[in-house]
Amino acid sequence: MDSLILFHDHTIKSYNVDFFNNKITVYTLNNNKETVLYISDVLTHCFDCILDTKSNIIFDINIKSIDYFISENIDKIKDFKNMCWPIYYNDISELKNFLEDNNYKYIRILSSYGMDGWVLAKNIKIIKN
Repeated sequence: MDSLILFHDHTIKSYNVDFFNNKITVYTLNNNKETVLYISDVLTHCFDCILDTKSNIIFDINIKSIDYFISENIDKIKDFKNMCWPIYYNDISELKNFLEDNNYKYIRILSSYGMDGWVLAKNIKIIKN
């Protein structure tokens, strides 16, 4: 289920996390053209290495399988299980089934420089201006 969303060399202008409506909006610039990435039905996310300059540059964005999410984040999943993250579940197979049955996607933001991370969400939409 891997797929690629072409955002190579886009600079992240800003992003907004709307916890009440389960949405993340990422605004990017490339060659002075803005592209907006709308991510909705967000379950959880993790962004790292955020710089406070104009240097948060995307290498690419991939949509990966839930198996990949689990293998890449197994330590975090185990560490935060008792905190009901990302949901309450009894074992990892129950978590995996929940994510797959509810059509969650593992959206990986890969960085050339600065911010990278991931989002677990159901929908992703790209608007180029």
